[in-house]
Amino acid sequence: MNTGKLNIVFIVHNMYVWDALSNIYQECIRNPQINTYVIIANDEHSGETISQKAYAAKLTEYLLELKIPYFKIPRNDPALLQKFFDDIQPDYIFRQYPWEDDYPTLFKLPNLKPYKLIYVPYFALDLMHFVINNHNMEVDSPFHRQCYRIYCNSPSMLEAGKEAERQRSDSGATAERQRSDSGATAEKFVYLGNTKLEHITLNHQPQHNFQRTGKLHILWCPHHSIEGTVNIATFTQNCMDFVRLAQQNPHSIHIRLRAHPFLFAKLDTMLPQLSAQFKQQWAALDNTSVDEHWDCLESFGWSDLQITDGVSFLAEYPIIGKPSIFIEKDGHMPFNENGRLAAACNHTARNMQDVVRYLQDYLNGRLPSKQNELERFKQRISYQGAAKRIVQDLLQHTPSEP
Repeated sequence: MNTGKLNIVFIVHNMYVWDALSNIYQECIRNPQINTYVIIANDEHSGETISQKAYAAKLTEYLLELKIPYFKIPRNDPALLQKFFDDIQPDYIFRQYPWEDDYPTLFKLPNLKPYKLIYVPYFALDLMHFVINNHNMEVDSPFHRQCYRIYCNSPSMLEAGKEAERQRSDSGATAERQRSDSGATAEKFVYLGNTKLEHITLNHQPQHNFQRTGKLHILWCPHHSIEGTVNIATFTQNCMDFVRLAQQNPHSIHIRLRAHPFLFAKLDTMLPQLSAQFKQQWAALDNTSVDEHWDCLESFGWSDLQITDGVSFLAEYPIIGKPSIFIEKDGHMPFNENGRLAAACNHTARNMQDVVRYLQDYLNGRLPSKQNELERFKQRISYQGAAKRIVQDLLQHTPSEP
């Protein structure tokens, strides 16, 4: 399909991280120089793994809600995918994240090798020193190496990406291996701003519930890493504490749970008794609720304060100017510079007693401001106009450019 326009494809599998690409998609469909396509492979009923089922939940429902047209390719039909690509002749393909296990085979790297892959990080910021077997997994996985262009979400990610490419070059990567990468130069790493923070700040609509009602609306956002991957999750240690907190304060607080979409998929398998006990008691209370929607913004607007153990919400929530409590687990994967800056914008708690003390301070108007820390964070991270700059950058690079 040679129309003289750029043909850009978005492979969508996980709506819970669509907000990083949402503004880019909108810029693409508004641009007369671009043909834009969305393809999906499966929903929660046809996932091959637990993570695929968790992340793809309600995928088609949410796309319809957003009025985003899409093509659905059966996950066991690579020939149809190839025909689709042959018809479209994509100049660029956006894939949402690096983790191969979360994708059906159809959209794993071997099937995408001939194409120019574009990556915009799905998380607001690289916050941790995520190194496995001497590889920085935020910039140096097989997916990153196969990408044609990576739009970093921070200056430190840009630096890390360029350093990873230099190290690969210095280590004597073979010519064959270099040719297998779609963009084996440091120039494929670009920093034009943070699209996820742009989406949040543009669309956040505060409801000021505490000021209106006198009841504190708390958003609780626990991470999924209960098996110790990054060792930051505290849910198995404190979930029943949150039940008791709600039970003891039926009129003064409401707690809305927004768990990482993979948390209960793991918990149901690893600790089914705890999972069932928590769900039953949580559902029985009048001042608790659950948010499972793909977009966090309604809950951001609804809430007065956040409680989280990480990771991405350490940066995403404070940026809207509301207080956040960070339950920090001892021995977690170390923060990088971004992580330290973001964590400083939160009130750090070591246990549930610290959490309760911060809540009491908020209710009594004594919770210290984190405005100075937030200003330092904002000086480091650019986000306004990021999506437009990324689309313009793609338009300025001819598809044949190496």
